Amino acid sequence: MPGTPKVLKLLVVEDNPAYIFLVKETLGQFKSENYEIKKEYAMNGAEALEKFKQFDPDVTFLDINLPDSSGLDLLKAFLEMRENAFITMLTSEAQASTVQQACARGAQGYILKPFTVSKIKEALAKFHDTPKTDRKKLTMPKVNPAVKTDLQAVSEKEKPKKPVPTLHEVFSSWRILLADGDLGRQARVLEALQTLGCKARVVSSGAHAWDVLQSEHFDIVLIDVNLPEIDGYQIANQLRLTEDKKPIKTHIIALYANQAQVNHKRMQFSGMADCFVSPLNVQKFRDTFKAYAKKFLASLEQMYVN
Repeated sequence: MPGTPKVLKLLVVEDNPAYIFLVKETLGQFKSENYEIKKEYAMNGAEALEKFKQFDPDVTFLDINLPDSSGLDLLKAFLEMRENAFITMLTSEAQASTVQQACARGAQGYILKPFTVSKIKEALAKFHDTPKTDRKKLTMPKVNPAVKTDLQAVSEKEKPKKPVPTLHEVFSSWRILLADGDLGRQARVLEALQTLGCKARVVSSGAHAWDVLQSEHFDIVLIDVNLPEIDGYQIANQLRLTEDKKPIKTHIIALYANQAQVNHKRMQFSGMADCFVSPLNVQKFRDTFKAYAKKFLASLEQMYVN
């Protein structure tokens, strides 16, 4: 029927709840008069394989690192199922070797996180402009039907998990930077993080922290306000300036040596969301992280309605 929009099916394979929420928001801003957009989401390799088979997406956004499999292995599996599938990789870092491997194996490009509406539009525009016959084809070795790949075995043994993750899955997916010059507190914070199932990268100086933040994205930064070389306030303030146009903002938490040091005005001006004071109150620490995770889960619950 003339004037009826075509259906454009998108599959997003991403294990980080923050980025799933971002993709949801980003795609919600993408409007097209010519297409009705339908979306599906997967948070692990087994679920992704099942969704790819059933949903048959036009465009797939595929995270390079997943909890149960490599994005490169999934890319190969997808292209074996449909040789001319249009797949764009999602990555937190510009990992040259991994990204090059993905593109060499048939991916149509990659998007560096955190990403924007314009990056999504660019990927979809490339999909429209690239005929199926011009997409890179892979020369895949023939597989004995009796021999199943690891991913196929996983997908048959495990039913896909529910789309909305558990608190533990949220904690384990977070990228956390702990920048603390107090080695004793550093150990206590790491121990508290481990009880939640979180992992963190650790640095002990302001200069090192800023070098890391310029090259990588973190969901949460726990930062000593009295870091040597560059203090925590300066780093937080500079990070906020560089994040001004980014869709996902890092959650910055200040670390203070004692209650007398706490300066809420400086925290506010620097873009710090909360603080912890030594000696560390482990229960408050856990409650704060759980509350933050529940905000993500509340948003994700809405994503899978209908």
